[in-house]
Amino acid sequence: AMLEAAWRPPGWASKPTGSPRFFISKDGIDVGQLTLSDRAILFGRKVPNEPERGTVRLDHDSISRQHAAVVHSFTGETFVIDLGSRFGTTVDGEKLIPQKYTPIKDGAVVVFA
Repeated sequence: AMLEAAWRPPGWASKPTGSPRFFISKDGIDVGQLTLSDRAILFGRKVPNEPERGTVRLDHDSISRQHAAVVHSFTGETFVIDLGSRFGTTVDGEKLIPQKYTPIKDGAVVVFA
């Protein structure tokens, strides 16, 4: 089996000047709100749970090892990308196309299926 390379933020990622917030939910349960204080946050089942270092572990069978990431752009926009997860990611009820950066608004509801 090929070793999964760790996801890295893209070159256009940059630290937000404000603090974009979004809401994480799982199985209809609010997991909490997250404030993006750095360039990016990687979510997954097999990542360290170190939000201050840009990784959040979600311990759930339906979460992929590297599930999704939220990235802040130098343009001031915030994007989410599903990293080809098994069960997908939705934003405000819309299922994301995998491996595609999708802009999200402040206060968006991100659901990891």
